Amino acid sequence: GRAVDTRTRAFAAFGLGLAAERAPQNRTRQLVARSLIAVLDDPKANREVQVAAVLALSLDRIDAEAVESTSAPWVSRQSVVRKLIGVFSDAHRNHLVRAHAATAIARLARDAPPEIRSDALELFAQALKRSSRLENEVVNSCIQALGTLADTSSSAADRAARAALVRSLEENDPQARAFAMIALAEVG
Repeated sequence: GRAVDTRTRAFAAFGLGLAAERAPQNRTRQLVARSLIAVLDDPKANREVQVAAVLALSLDRIDAEAVESTSAPWVSRQSVVRKLIGVFSDAHRNHLVRAHAATAIARLARDAPPEIRSDALELFAQALKRSSRLENEVVNSCIQALGTLADTSSSAADRAARAALVRSLEENDPQARAFAMIALAEVG
């Protein structure tokens, strides 16, 4: 009957993510993802709770589907990643939510079907091409995400990711340059 304070809501989201991480049944992980995505869809949810929901989703190792479903954004690993890509790409969202969405996408896409990983690599490489229009936190998260996802393969997405990381060594922000060096080392 009364409002729940922001800190309690954020910790509840973290708790759901941790519970989903250890849940043996995929249905439980789906129900957690549905609750967390509802927070992201709630225009009244504040930044801290949305960041917590994004981070909790990155812990929720929901199963991938053989064929990607478009019925609900919480059904499979692919649909959760697609939802987070939408959050990341929404310029009207708070930049801290978008920054955390980038690293959450990377965690979930790392062992997802190859097309999801490839789409994520391309998304972050493209974002870094327009880094001068992005907030430092978003740029840094894109660099970290590429370090998590990219490898030394000869695929077009991996080549573009490595090129984006090399270009990031010239960023004005010293933190971005440092993250780019770390990301390149992770790729190597």
